[in-house]
Order: sequence, then structure tokens, then C-alpha cells
Amino acid sequence: MNLPRQENIIPEKVYLMNNKNNHADIIEIFSSIQGEGPYIGYKQIFIRFSDCNLNCAYCDTDFEKADYINLIINNNIEKIKNPVSPIELYNKIKVLFSDFHHSISFTGGEPLLWQDFINNFIEIINSHNHKIKFYLETNGTLPDRLQQVIKNVNIISMDLKLESSTNQPVLWEKHRDFINICLDNNKEIFVKTVVTKNISEKEIKQACNFIKLIEKQVSLILQPVSTNDKDLVLSSDELINLQSQFLQDLSDVRLIPQVHKFLNVL
Repeated sequence: MNLPRQENIIPEKVYLMNNKNNHADIIEIFSSIQGEGPYIGYKQIFIRFSDCNLNCAYCDTDFEKADYINLIINNNIEKIKNPVSPIELYNKIKVLFSDFHHSISFTGGEPLLWQDFINNFIEIINSHNHKIKFYLETNGTLPDRLQQVIKNVNIISMDLKLESSTNQPVLWEKHRDFINICLDNNKEIFVKTVVTKNISEKEIKQACNFIKLIEKQVSLILQPVSTNDKDLVLSSDELINLQSQFLQDLSDVRLIPQVHKFLNVL
């Protein structure tokens, strides 16, 4: 009897038997460019998870659970029923691997609410020898869940949630623990904070002191808020001045808007 070659054996049936309840609710999946932070312009596969543990005032993303996932490929939309298993998701999106992508972006909502799903999904991707990185976009408030996925992700984009943007107290201790986990595991991390006209001198000083206390240098990205509320939007001069204020204490502060919105792409 001819046995299959070992490298062709995919343990998907065994995986399904052991992970029957490992499903996630996802909003949408699409291929586009990264429009925020230092990886602007890099082509990524975006997987947007539902749900979030915060309720930020400026949030511009619909992350409510839906009955179906919108899988967008070449401007065509396929509806996939929620919740979905890691293997079902891989089988649906594997066609995207025929085109080069720098990374898969896990975004939301808050993707770390689905940390077990992410780990198992990455395991499946790696078992098929796809050469792709894993990029985590997170609010940086769930260090315990980060600890469970940190070895599997490559790049972490962490939001620093200022009260002037969120109308919620800043979770400084959780942010600190979150960053330390990344650094302890030698992961690339940068900090992104949405800024509005309501930002105060006190917040600027607090943010600078927080970044300075981190053992290794971490880039700080200032992202102008995206909103139709003109009372929150900083002018060009105000943004440049704000960056200068941060640069009085920090050496790596970048002012980067959401470029994908200027280009009118997903």
C-alpha cells in the first residue's frame, strides 16, 4: 500500500475534532494597504473581528456581531456565516495567498478577545508554509490575552487611549504591562494615539512620561481623529505644534493620518 508523503498530510480533521468550539465572529475580510502607522502602503490581508472591551468616543469602526462575514475579493462580496472556525476561514481566504501580501492584520473591534482562534489560525497558516507575517492591531488593554499569542505574532500596533479621545480613564498600568510583554519577547511594537482638539497639556506630559519609562525606545504615532465633528479636528498648524510639544521629551514621534481614507480604499 502506498502511504501519502508526510509533508502532504494536513492534520485538519484531527484539528477539528479537538477544537469543535473554537469559532470566532468576524465582520469582514479583505485585501488592501495598511493605512495607519509606520507600515503605511504595505499590502495586507485584513481580518476584522467583532466585539471590543472598550467604548471609545471617537471610534469610527462598526464591530457589532453580524450573521455573516463579508469576504471581499476583487470587488466581489461573498457572505460567510458566523461564527467561523480557523480551518473554514483558511479555506475561504487561501486564494488570497496567490498574490503577495506583507502580512495578515488582525484588527477589530479588539482581536485579542479571540486569542485562541488567532493562535489556531496562525498554526494552520504556518502548516501550509505560507511566508507571511502576522500584524496585531490592538487597544493594548488585555496583557493576559496578549501573553497567549505573543510568540505567534510579529508586529504589534498598540493604541494608547487618551481620555480626551475616548472619554474614558487611561489604563496606564495595562498599557505598560502590554508593552513589556512585547519587549520581553523581542517583538516589534509601536504606539499609536488618536489626537483631538481636546488634548490637554497634562495628557501630553503623561504620555511622554509613560513612553520615557519604557526600557527600549518605542515609536509614538500621532493620528489625527477621523470624524465629521469639526470641533474635534486639529488644524494643520495645530498638529505640527502638537508634534513639536511631544518632541520636547521624545525622540521618535511621527504625525501620520489615516492614508487609506485619502485614497478612498478599504
